[in-house]
Amino acid sequence: MTRSDQQTIELMRESLAQGLSAQRGRRVSLRELHDEQFRGGSSFSVKRLRATLDDGEQLEVFFKDLNPLHQLAEARRIRSTGLDRSRRELWMYREVLDSERLGTPRLYGHRWEPQRGLLWLFIEDVGPKRLSRLGDFELWVAAARWLARLHVALAGVEGEQLMRHDPADSRRSAEQLALELPNISAAQRAVIGRALELHDQTLDSLDEQPWGLIHGEYFGKNVVIRPGPVERRIAVIDWETAAHGPLYRDLADISAGRWTREQRLTMWRAYHDQYCRDSGRALAWDRFCRDVSNIALARAIAWLGWWSRGDDQHIARWIEELRRITRELFT
Repeated sequence: MTRSDQQTIELMRESLAQGLSAQRGRRVSLRELHDEQFRGGSSFSVKRLRATLDDGEQLEVFFKDLNPLHQLAEARRIRSTGLDRSRRELWMYREVLDSERLGTPRLYGHRWEPQRGLLWLFIEDVGPKRLSRLGDFELWVAAARWLARLHVALAGVEGEQLMRHDPADSRRSAEQLALELPNISAAQRAVIGRALELHDQTLDSLDEQPWGLIHGEYFGKNVVIRPGPVERRIAVIDWETAAHGPLYRDLADISAGRWTREQRLTMWRAYHDQYCRDSGRALAWDRFCRDVSNIALARAIAWLGWWSRGDDQHIARWIEELRRITRELFT
């Protein structure tokens, strides 16, 4: 280990000890700190740490390097090197998320020194298992229920750190995709053309949907499954895209893909019933389904527009999603 590596480890120990001391209201020191590179990160560099505290307690810690200049190669290709995403995630863990109420990973510590390039986040390591289509469908249903609890619990939360999704974003996404039509095959143009036509007809309804704090990319890859009872197993990570936007956008994301209509409606019903129960509001089921369908269409168009100059695999995925939405939700 080089002297630079040793200094980094010592600074990590110090940062984590300071955070734990503040959290527990007493001085905490670390006997040992071991780390191993974790290959599951999709953007920022991450590590799994095992900390042994002064009283012998062991903590499993997830370390995330929020320095945008240290992003993985794929992320650097498509993301900016600004600090907004990093600042937003730290703010969410420090000021907004409640691990006891929502089951999100506990914040153990952080270091925010942009001038030194030290933008570190230490959170509870909730395990390696992500929400997967190969797993238990009931966990997806639980993730939909958890989402409703999140939206109700954080209703009214505002902050300058949050992204803002202007209703006009959907129109711009559709216009961008329309410009790409000449570069797309005739068969795919037919699917996209029908989707754009439906989107134009439903665009005004997006302004009327409930808005609030959303995750922004509520996909299976950002849902970690803890051990234990189903309703306590959901632990959501990666809050870089937290935003003020239409609530049903998150639900459209988690229920996108190769589900049967019955499975998709089961997730929607789980969200609907939990939201009504927690908020005390009554949501008409037919109107709710129509609103989720409209935002699902807008999301698929936005993602296809994003990937329209990318690789064929992503393009094919979102064209198939548009085909499914127009066939299943608008007929």
